[in-house]
Amino acid sequence: MNIMSEILEFLNKMINSEYFKIILSFILGFLSNYGISKIIERQKLVKLRKFYLSWLSFSLDIVSKQLIRLENFKSSIDKNLNFSGNLGFNKNQLDKISTLSKEELYDIFVLRKKGDKEKNAMKLHELTECIDYLILFDKDIYGKYNEFRSDIKELNKKLSTANQNFNSIVDRYILEYKKSMRTYTDQMIELKENLGKKYSQENISPDIILEEFVTPAREIFSSHLIYQNDDLIMKGRESTQEIYDIFTSKDQSYNRFSNILDHYIAQIKKTIASIEEKIKFLRIS
Repeated sequence: MNIMSEILEFLNKMINSEYFKIILSFILGFLSNYGISKIIERQKLVKLRKFYLSWLSFSLDIVSKQLIRLENFKSSIDKNLNFSGNLGFNKNQLDKISTLSKEELYDIFVLRKKGDKEKNAMKLHELTECIDYLILFDKDIYGKYNEFRSDIKELNKKLSTANQNFNSIVDRYILEYKKSMRTYTDQMIELKENLGKKYSQENISPDIILEEFVTPAREIFSSHLIYQNDDLIMKGRESTQEIYDIFTSKDQSYNRFSNILDHYIAQIKKTIASIEEKIKFLRIS
């Protein structure tokens, strides 16, 4: 009993001592701060989760609208129409998401999320890959677009030179045959005018050029039974063939780039659908 009394007396003195009060105060303060910091951290992660999912949904809406513009751009390419220098794709919203902490996102959607952790991790990884694709693909498509523009620009230069060469040949042809073959020279003048106006448009297919320009010009030149020995006539036939070949090359270039756009449009649609599926999964706590 004496020992117990001594122990109780010692504890009583210790509890009432300033030293003990300081230690107790420190411990309580530490526990309090720790608890508050955990609450603050959890609130931060909850807000980050809501922001991430809502901003991702918002970004997908923007991408979907931009995809419509890309499809309209492809429609212009398919019709061989004049095109602007801007595909109209903006990834600023997705760039903001890519700057978020990967560790915090892993904590939110893998460690704190209910269910199979391995499946949670897989879904988050797949989502990140989809977002990265939407962020990075535009560099590739703009590279292909610039190649296409450069190709068309070069072909237009060749076409301009070929047109000038044909016009020069027609002028010489008219001077030489305007008296003896007036009907043919009048037809050739009409072809020359069409080449400068009607056929200068981007939406002229090689089939139209062949039917309305090349074939009539060849028939006129072929009306000269001795054209094999006529240098002017031979150059005229070669000139019309060169113009046709250039229009064919332009048409092929348009078709190649249209196929490239088809590929990207399909991939973007597939990626958007995949992200939407991942968002639904991640929204489940």
